[in-house]
Amino acid sequence: MSEVYRIWEDAVQEKSLVLTKESKVQYCYVANYLWFFFVEDKQFHIVACFKDTPAIEYQASVKIWFKNEECSYFERTEQFPFDNKTGDDYDIMDPDWISIEVTFRVTKLYGEEYVGPPENESEEDGMVVIVGDQKIFLNMNRIILQSDVLDEVRANSDDVMMTLFEVNPEVFLEMLRVLNPPYKRISTHYFTELLLLACRFRIHTLLLKLDTFSKTPQYDPNWFTKTAWRKIQRILREDPCFSIQILENFRCTCHFGESEKNNFRFGL
Repeated sequence: MSEVYRIWEDAVQEKSLVLTKESKVQYCYVANYLWFFFVEDKQFHIVACFKDTPAIEYQASVKIWFKNEECSYFERTEQFPFDNKTGDDYDIMDPDWISIEVTFRVTKLYGEEYVGPPENESEEDGMVVIVGDQKIFLNMNRIILQSDVLDEVRANSDDVMMTLFEVNPEVFLEMLRVLNPPYKRISTHYFTELLLLACRFRIHTLLLKLDTFSKTPQYDPNWFTKTAWRKIQRILREDPCFSIQILENFRCTCHFGESEKNNFRFGL
């Protein structure tokens, strides 16, 4: 297990943003660390805020656009820790710059080495999942046993090593955040959490499985709470057609008033 790491937040994630002269300092969490993006002293800065000194590597693609429609382009790979600094900077050659386009991706993260499960658990209680370059030992037997969807995934796997070839790593890592403690589950089958996950990332196959499961005797309409429905509304607000097309069956099973149903119909 020497190559397996505990990863509590995003292990690999890409962030894209655009800054203008009117932009305030931009920030985001990537690879479990806080990163700042800002312009100061004729330079564009990428600065990290670390509680400790991690061993990571990032790739940055930076385009600085000017009024004459020309741009400065940088492709850079940097390793942390830097030499006596916490970030990196890019020179802005012309003060008449218009915007800065940034694509930022952490490509390697070496976290706390995993040496074994807690005393009250066994390696047999979980699985090793490969996400990008990362190997994650996931203690989720208690989750799988309570989720028909995840139990089916494990049943269809040859062994406990599951490689997610067709799944965006961000999707899987979001699943970790949704399903793992301290996040409180709403239903015994994690139905609502998986539905939120499928809606957020437009995972049609998962939505279809959940739709099929909702028609079985094991499904309890009370799992679909008003709180969960409000979260789903926020996720799907920008795409009401998707909301109506995919979730129509779930609306029929919800014990909501007319106002909630009307809100659903218009994707509000």
